[in-house]
Amino acid sequence: MKSKIILAGGYMSKAPDGGTEFCKEVIKDINQPVKILECLFALEPESWEKALEKDKQMFLKALPNTAIQFEIAEKNNFVSQIHNADVIYFRGGNAQQLVEELREITDWQEALHEKIVIGTSAGAYVLSEFYIHAAELPELRRGFGLVPTKTVAHYMSNYLHKNDLAKSRGFWKKIDNLLDSSESHLGSTKLAEGEYKIFRKSS
Repeated sequence: MKSKIILAGGYMSKAPDGGTEFCKEVIKDINQPVKILECLFALEPESWEKALEKDKQMFLKALPNTAIQFEIAEKNNFVSQIHNADVIYFRGGNAQQLVEELREITDWQEALHEKIVIGTSAGAYVLSEFYIHAAELPELRRGFGLVPTKTVAHYMSNYLHKNDLAKSRGFWKKIDNLLDSSESHLGSTKLAEGEYKIFRKSS
């Protein structure tokens, strides 16, 4: 059996179809009710319920006839929750915060075998071998390496520069150059808003 890992660029509801194709891919071949465990450790706890509600609405709109059960991950019970879920959804937010939270949990990576695993934005970063920290001086940082790739999310988005296209083009050129010049044995995964890529990982 293989795990299916989906890396996504962020804001999946902003895809041209509102995230419908993404949602269908997530639950494909899973018996109902689909059990989705949302790992929101990249966000502050006070925003977890709001983030969960946004995801619920996206899935319910895309899949109105599908029974889906959502659960929020807890650090002290995370591995057990993974075993009981069909889908583990590592949500975006602060990538470094997510890395630090996951470092404090043992055996979570092993528990993901034969699961559907999603990472959006910061979630995609921590699942990757390396990711781009998109500061004004971008740098390559190390994830947990579930997927052997260098990942950048929100690719070619202009919001970091308040829609200043000239600044934005220069910024993304720096990121392209960094990806091309670093860890040349790995390919790059560049994901715009609403885009995703599927990887298979042997157990």
